Amino acid sequence: MPHRPIVILIALFFAVGVPVIYFVAKARAAASLDRLLAERFSPRPCPFADVVVPSGGSVRFHSAYDDARGSGFVLVLGHWARGSVRVGAAMTDVNQRVAGLFRAGDTAWLERLRGGPDLLVAATVEGGALAVWKGLPSRRCVLAHLASVGVS
Repeated sequence: MPHRPIVILIALFFAVGVPVIYFVAKARAAASLDRLLAERFSPRPCPFADVVVPSGGSVRFHSAYDDARGSGFVLVLGHWARGSVRVGAAMTDVNQRVAGLFRAGDTAWLERLRGGPDLLVAATVEGGALAVWKGLPSRRCVLAHLASVGVS
């Protein structure tokens, strides 16, 4: 019986603590991305609606932003629909927020990225080339994506 309070605390951490940690990380990433969008990007219509992911699912894009520094890249944000899972008696969709870069006309930069870390999609799409990375979009990861294509 002396271990019962320890077991209760551990269970409470996993039941409450882990979701809170995830929520805080997600909120911080969204806030840092919003600051970057306000500083460096301007909204524009999304050049396409969705792209099929070779490993499964599809990415549905909901917003796009021009780089105000004139790089020619368009930052696109969307949700990777990975499929469905059963939760109890109901089916729930599994979605993950993702970010990518699109460039009209020019596809040469895409070849340098193929096989890179965390790359979800690298494809030629209508009007240009698109690269989408796994992971929660934040200021740090968007700037890293821009650096990977040679934009500072």
